[in-house]
Amino acid sequence: MSVEVHNPCFKFGFNTLGAYASINHLHFQGYFLNAPFPVERVETEYLSVFSERGNKDLRVSKLVDYPVRAFVFELGSDLKELAREVSLACNKLELKNIPYNLLIVDCGARVFLFPQKFDENKRLNAIPEEILDTQVNPACFEIGGHMVMKRKEDYENLTEGMICKILSYASLTETEFKAVELDLFS
Repeated sequence: MSVEVHNPCFKFGFNTLGAYASINHLHFQGYFLNAPFPVERVETEYLSVFSERGNKDLRVSKLVDYPVRAFVFELGSDLKELAREVSLACNKLELKNIPYNLLIVDCGARVFLFPQKFDENKRLNAIPEEILDTQVNPACFEIGGHMVMKRKEDYENLTEGMICKILSYASLTETEFKAVELDLFS
């Protein structure tokens, strides 16, 4: 759908159960935003483990210095190859019961895959009350950087530091992320 809309302002997202899908069914969310999400501007680092596979039609990287660790799939010359690799990664996450979000941008040419654990951290009582009080449940658009604050005081007092703190509880740890990277791409 993102390719068919063919408008770089169209952002397309998907959430699984455990990553703030409301019910267990397939649906996507999309809207037009005349600016890139903050995550779209983040530096990336190519995954050597993926590039060693010799795939020339696709690049896979990870975000550098963002509050939520994520993979970025970038179209080479074959859209079907991009879709296949994203699908394989999603299927592997599902088999391991790891919730995730997808954010599709650039007319389908870039896909952000966010394995996440905010809901798990919430169940483990690992999130401070001040974060839970915001009622932000980070799904694809929130993790991408488009925060919707539900209370006036949260909106008025919102800082980049607070956004990073909220999002950090959705991120896998560095060790967990490295293990997922190896599972997905080696």
